[in-house]
Amino acid sequence: AVVSTQSTGGLGDFLVGTYLIVISVVDEFVYGKKYCKSQLNWLTSHECSTIGVLSTIGSQVSLFSMTALSCIRFSEIGRRTLRIPGPITKYSIMKMIGIIITIVGPS
Repeated sequence: AVVSTQSTGGLGDFLVGTYLIVISVVDEFVYGKKYCKSQLNWLTSHECSTIGVLSTIGSQVSLFSMTALSCIRFSEIGRRTLRIPGPITKYSIMKMIGIIITIVGPS
């Protein structure tokens, strides 16, 4: 079974786009030219925290989608070039994901 990353990639882009729209609306209509005076209020508000989480989730979903897509493409190129049977390729993908998670994971 091939993993589809189109739906998750679109979701990540949607979340980041929503974040950018909310930031621009708040900047223009709520604070306007008085943002510098209200900066501390905005940065400590629940709204700022909520859309910060939205932005982080969106970027992580996009990153995961691109990583998964790259692994799938890499495995297909390797399988076709070296004529490796399917199960070995799936094992290689799982091994690569494990190595990436180990390197990038929390220290």
